[in-house]
Amino acid sequence: MTVVPLTSMPAAGAIGGTEIFYIQQTGADAQATLNQVRTYFKAITSVVVQSFTTNGTYTPTAGMVYCLAEVWGGGGGGGGTVSMGATSSGSATGGGGGGYARARLTAAQIGASKAVTIGSLGTGGAAGNNNGTAGGSCSLGSLCVATGGVGGNGNPGTGGFISGVSGGIGTTGDDLFAGGDGDGTVNTGLGTVLYTGGLSGAGAMGGGSARSVGQSFGAAGNFPGGGGGGAQSANTSIAQAGGNGALGYVRITEFCTS
Repeated sequence: MTVVPLTSMPAAGAIGGTEIFYIQQTGADAQATLNQVRTYFKAITSVVVQSFTTNGTYTPTAGMVYCLAEVWGGGGGGGGTVSMGATSSGSATGGGGGGYARARLTAAQIGASKAVTIGSLGTGGAAGNNNGTAGGSCSLGSLCVATGGVGGNGNPGTGGFISGVSGGIGTTGDDLFAGGDGDGTVNTGLGTVLYTGGLSGAGAMGGGSARSVGQSFGAAGNFPGGGGGGAQSANTSIAQAGGNGALGYVRITEFCTS
């Protein structure tokens, strides 16, 4: 155990579990420091959640001492596919899931407010050999940031393997996670018919889309940050479009003294 004088308030988090502080001041200075101590150790009395699905501004609730910020990047769109002939099949790849970041922040770090940017959804590739677009990055100012998933690859109608794509990543914060990758697919060309499209990547905390089955367009990604599914065409099916990814998301859990 350590007993040390307290002449001014230490930084948040600087007080350890085995330290006892005493005030080495007199008069008004002592009272001012004592008031700071009372504020510093005041119990949390409420928990408030603010969430965003569109761009905006985060303004802390009165009495917020610290908060837990979470951001999900937007999901990438799935790829589109060309029309396939008789006894042939082809599928595009799914989009990557958005990344995720989490940060523990004090009221001093937030200040009066912080800008919120929501990761845009990646759009699915149009019918034909068209790639999906990437999902957008999501952020709380520059304190907590995650990128979106990559758009899925289109199907050109020739045989062979079509590469999958990467999910987004958390880039700034205390805890950083990647979204799931969009699956690659096998394009059989002539001779074999497969009835599944490319599976999309799941967002770090949200599901990807369902796999497209049969001759169909890609399914949309699940919120938050799921990638869109790749399209599937088989056995004289028409060209199909990929599915859209899901929007990003910001959630801020506040711990308040009032």
